[in-house]
Amino acid sequence: MNVSINPEKVEGFWDEGYTLDRHTKYSTCIGYDDNGHPMFDTIRTGLGEVLYKFKYQGNHEKLNDIMEFVVPFLRKWNTLSSVDFVVPAPFSKNRVYHPANEIAKRISGVIGKPYEDVLKKTTNTESKDLTEKSQIRGTIVIIKKPRRPHNILLVDDLIASGTTLNECTRVLKSNGCDKIFVIAMTRTNK
Repeated sequence: MNVSINPEKVEGFWDEGYTLDRHTKYSTCIGYDDNGHPMFDTIRTGLGEVLYKFKYQGNHEKLNDIMEFVVPFLRKWNTLSSVDFVVPAPFSKNRVYHPANEIAKRISGVIGKPYEDVLKKTTNTESKDLTEKSQIRGTIVIIKKPRRPHNILLVDDLIASGTTLNECTRVLKSNGCDKIFVIAMTRTNK
């Protein structure tokens, strides 16, 4: 398996953040099915493909493949030595397992920092439509407040605009967290 990635620094309310690669190389509409739904010829990056199989096709075994992409980057990211906890971004859709949670648990083991699932969405923000995303403020809450300032590594599987991660960062910082570092596996091409 080709485990090359194209990390990109992402700006937001957090202190430092990266996405490891694009999710797709390209996607072209090739027509419509019998129900009028568009069909696409989509070519994903290596990480995008294994994340797609893990998240959307329910292939939990692909988590090991995802970590093959992630671990070399984590070992080079010196900032992680100051992290106190690894926190997943809250999920938008109920699944048998939640990709960001599973990835965050694995990252926590790799960097030797505790995993804490402390963020929850209070409303359904499943849509990735940016107009609805602009209304995300106030929909994420912290369910376990820190007793002292902490540095957090916030983990997500796939991001488009970064709006959810910005809201997570705002909530964490307003509840006593000090520095927030972000890592997302892939980013959309929008």
